[in-house]
Amino acid sequence: MLPIFRPALTLGDGRTLLDFNYAYNPYCAYNPGWRCPIPPIENHLTVAIRAGERSYPDVKP
Repeated sequence: MLPIFRPALTLGDGRTLLDFNYAYNPYCAYNPGWRCPIPPIENHLTVAIRAGERSYPDVKP
């Protein structure tokens, strides 16, 4: 597995926040025939994009 390029955040109360959304195994981790380009720093956003699943308890399937 390639290293995580995003540092962990120390929360100050003995806990550390590690966002596994930045962890991945690219194709080159499984097969040496693949090349693994590293995206340029210009592709990184400096803002947090908060996303996730929503639950709608009143909706019936």
